[in-house]
Amino acid sequence: MKKVWIFITAVSVFACTSSDKSAVESTKSNSKEDKVQTHDSLNSSIVINDEIQSDSALLIGLSRTIINEFNSNSFEFKNLDKYISSTGLIFVPYGYHNSSNVHLTKDSIWYYWGSNEKIKWGLYDGSGEEISLTLKEYFSEFIWDMNFSQADTVMLDDTKGLGNTIDNIKDYLPNARYVEFYIEGKNPDYGGMDWGILRLIYQKVDEEQFKLIAISHGQWTV
Repeated sequence: MKKVWIFITAVSVFACTSSDKSAVESTKSNSKEDKVQTHDSLNSSIVINDEIQSDSALLIGLSRTIINEFNSNSFEFKNLDKYISSTGLIFVPYGYHNSSNVHLTKDSIWYYWGSNEKIKWGLYDGSGEEISLTLKEYFSEFIWDMNFSQADTVMLDDTKGLGNTIDNIKDYLPNARYVEFYIEGKNPDYGGMDWGILRLIYQKVDEEQFKLIAISHGQWTV
């Protein structure tokens, strides 16, 4: 009788051990799956792992910080010094990237922000006239022409569209990542064409840091 009881006990222990092992394996499996998940909060269905998810959260947070700086009554470009690339910034008035876009070094940005000297930024859409503005005038017309801190949609590495402008950012800056702030057209007199886009464009300079390399503005073009 004692031998039978010992045998039953051994079988019970083995069964419990096998069950516990399966539970542990199931937990490990679920833990691994949790590291790859669908991220759909930015109107884009993409699968991201822990590293990319961390980068995405970093870029969104960084961009909101910069947008809030733009919205400040006491905004100075120098306030963004630690976020801007050591090579300075590229300014893109209509969303199309090419070699004619103005590229200012940091020192040039600081200089022109306090200067009345005008810069030739390109050509106005439609009229073809030269865009000749001071940096502060450019900021008002091609960066902060709308309050993008109240954007209707914020997207990562994606766009709501640039109208008739060719969206070539991924061809021209293949290693860049960007956050887009989109404001819908709301004036019925314009049939929804009074929308606006502001993109903050970054490149990773080391394993942990992203730096702002360009500011791109978008609106309806003809």
